[in-house]
Amino acid sequence: MHRADTGALVRTVTLERPGKVDGFDVAAERVLVYQADQGKPVGSAVFDLTTGRQLWRHPAEPDGVQLQWCGGLVCRTGADGVTALDPDTGGVRWWLAGWTALGPLGDGRMLATRSTPGGLVLDAATGRVDARFDGWSVLGSTAAGGLLVTGARTPLIGVLDPATGAVHMLGRAASPPTQSITTATLMACWSSRVSIWTRPPEERGNAVRAVPLFVVALVLCGCTAPAPPAAGPASPAGSAPMPSSPTASPPVPAFQQSLPGSARRECVAVPGDATLVRSGDFIAGDFVEYRRQWRPDLGPDLGKLFWLPARPQLNAALTVTATLGGRTEIYSAGSLATNDAGQVMYPSGIPLPVAGTWKLVAQAGDGWGCFELTLR
Repeated sequence: MHRADTGALVRTVTLERPGKVDGFDVAAERVLVYQADQGKPVGSAVFDLTTGRQLWRHPAEPDGVQLQWCGGLVCRTGADGVTALDPDTGGVRWWLAGWTALGPLGDGRMLATRSTPGGLVLDAATGRVDARFDGWSVLGSTAAGGLLVTGARTPLIGVLDPATGAVHMLGRAASPPTQSITTATLMACWSSRVSIWTRPPEERGNAVRAVPLFVVALVLCGCTAPAPPAAGPASPAGSAPMPSSPTASPPVPAFQQSLPGSARRECVAVPGDATLVRSGDFIAGDFVEYRRQWRPDLGPDLGKLFWLPARPQLNAALTVTATLGGRTEIYSAGSLATNDAGQVMYPSGIPLPVAGTWKLVAQAGDGWGCFELTLR
């Protein structure tokens, strides 16, 4: 063991039956050793760096299965899901199907992702889902603990708050980025072109808003970015925030006037036979198909709802806050898409977990709508 700053030797530890070592990874007083024989993996083992004693061993598995440190836990990732293992015993703490990668977020959280856009923010100790986000791919992390994300179908850049799953927009790049780098004052994303953002000094403690470096961004890549949103009044605790000023919605086109609901900004009940319903600045649906498919373990690939904004705002991410009694679920759909009829809309995965009457509050920019959906 050597000091990281000077390289000075601190102590020497002899590991108990380490086998042929092909690599290792250290976390606190534990070392995860990757073992091989004639170039082929034969397993992994965790050792106590104080005594050198082997704590447990994990046999080799088919290609694609890996063990790695995830904060204070050992994570197993493979095609069958992700598993958190106890670092001292190798026992299973929790398991999650349908996801292929795990990583630590700090503050006792983990991030689960897969090959398609979207992810879960998990409680590291229990595997409980604290927040879900759909339609965003993670590029990296910010200095203050947020996640730098990009839209699935458009080159939108945002910072995702792991505590809520809400995405705060930074801007729009000229092309979808594939890599990023962050510092305490700057964020940069690039693929074939580069976008750079800076945060004002008073914002650098939270990293959820940013001001674009227009000269650098436009010269390097022709990027555009929205102005920082105006601050609105505070919301009641536990409720989705209202727009800063409840301006009137645009005139309702004739084909929408027959839809159930209201063009005013008020919560509306979704009738049992209604495909589309209007509330305030949104038309949402397909509620008939959603109810037909719904079940308590519905996944985000099936639990789809579409949100048509009255005033599409390219740089505004959609957040849907679902409440039932004291329970709150937050879902995000960051990128606008266009359906076969040429309508601009947000597709979103809304896998509501239990039956009951859910209040769904949708917000994107200054757009707002509220739908009361009963599931049985």
